Amino acid sequence: AGAHEIAAPLTVISGRAEMMLRGEPDSEARQRNLGIIVRQINRITTIVRNLLDFAKKRELRPVPTDLREAADLALEFLDGELVRGGVAASVEGPRPLLALADPDLLHQVLVNLVLNAIHAMEATERPARLTIRLVPTGSGMAAIEVEDTGPGLSPELLDSIFQPFFTTKPGGTGLGLVVARRIAEEHGGRLEAEQTPTGARFRVVLPAVEAAPAGVTHG
Repeated sequence: AGAHEIAAPLTVISGRAEMMLRGEPDSEARQRNLGIIVRQINRITTIVRNLLDFAKKRELRPVPTDLREAADLALEFLDGELVRGGVAASVEGPRPLLALADPDLLHQVLVNLVLNAIHAMEATERPARLTIRLVPTGSGMAAIEVEDTGPGLSPELLDSIFQPFFTTKPGGTGLGLVVARRIAEEHGGRLEAEQTPTGARFRVVLPAVEAAPAGVTHG
């Protein structure tokens, strides 16, 4: 599947380049083909970058991290995308809620989940609302949930979304959720997905920190 994802845009680029080499007196057609070539090159770059991220196993640097702070940072980082998508976003739950996590990798996971939610809600007419919910789960774990009001997850999607290279997004690589799940598991946690009455919910479960020790690092 990965080879196909890379080969397909290369075929498009090759075909468009050959057309341009044969000469096109119509400058509008030339510009259109150049635009297609540039977009396909960008697509290849994204696929290769995601493949490298998938193959790379970064050393974890877990520290006590405030999940509320991590949620706020992810929403701040994606503020432009939320505004463009007309998405109302909020964070609910106790503060602080501490988990043992690598702040940079947790940020990567949350950004991926929020972006997926924004894209999912483009396909529905109901008001776009994203909720990040912090949940002390007990048993030494804490959860951070990303819930949307999109079309939800069918049983078929639930079976497929964590498979490498499966994607419902045009130009998507199908590696974001795979990498996010692996990061959660490397923390000793897990990433879960479920259908809700109004959309979909993704839950990142991480080892909890019961109290803030000296020098706590906020995500």
